[in-house]
Amino acid sequence: MDKNNFEAFTNLPALKKNAIQLCGQEFIDSLTQKGLYAKDSEFWEEVNKKLNICDDAYEIKQAREQAQREQLFLEKKAKEQAETQRLLTNKK
Repeated sequence: MDKNNFEAFTNLPALKKNAIQLCGQEFIDSLTQKGLYAKDSEFWEEVNKKLNICDDAYEIKQAREQAQREQLFLEKKAKEQAETQRLLTNKK
């Protein structure tokens, strides 16, 4: 889940090179010295802490995307209803 939070917050894949880019080589090396590697969830937990990424960043992104999809659906539906109404008005 920590990888998902990293990806949601940064819009970058959860790869070691991206963590190095954002946190710095020294920080990542310190994690490696502790035995934490990019495959470990603890690694991404520490990276997220360093970047101040909240624990629910992934859920927030999912909710935002769902709200956007719903908004687009409602706009499309309203547009279709307006077009139907216009056609009915023109028939009369």
